[in-house]
Amino acid sequence: WLNKRPRRSVLYISFGSLWNPTAELVKRIAEGIKASKWPFVWALRPSSCWASEDVREVLPERFMEETDGLVVPWAPQLDVLAHPSTGAFLTHCGWNSVLESMSMGVLMIPIPFVGDQVTNCRLVVDIWKVGMSVKFVLDSIRGPMVESSEIERVVKSAFEEGQWAAETRTNARALADVIERATQCGGTSYAHIQKLIQMLRNNPQR
Repeated sequence: WLNKRPRRSVLYISFGSLWNPTAELVKRIAEGIKASKWPFVWALRPSSCWASEDVREVLPERFMEETDGLVVPWAPQLDVLAHPSTGAFLTHCGWNSVLESMSMGVLMIPIPFVGDQVTNCRLVVDIWKVGMSVKFVLDSIRGPMVESSEIERVVKSAFEEGQWAAETRTNARALADVIERATQCGGTSYAHIQKLIQMLRNNPQR
């Protein structure tokens, strides 16, 4: 499916393996995606907090028939992010997802749920500038709440290649290059791992 799509044309959506969006959040995101008219791959598994275990009953009526996308219970995330047709990642900003997205140079659209995800979101958007800002409210009980019109706005902005998106993509690609150099033989990350391995060998009791 991805192989048939143009370069950087697909939105990937996933909220990780631990945190489940509420049915209300799913519907709002789906409505925004539908209005944006952009193709997508959405890794969405049933949640214990939904009234139904059928994902189709949580999505808006005729959502799949009237959109250009895939909704799957699981996706090989790193492979999806590495695919040339993937252009943006709507994410909860879990640390693993952030690292994987950065390593592939993919622009992020972060909607954090809890804990360090909020800090990660700020790093992604405000410090590293590899993500696009989303207006949301983080409710202590319901989790993040965002208007469907805001989802539509930010998705369109991510793919319509205005100055905002272009600069964010440039930053994302630059950071991916830094990560690649760091993890290659002789890079800083590689050297630190080798140092850790040597320390454990020299001090096996630790």
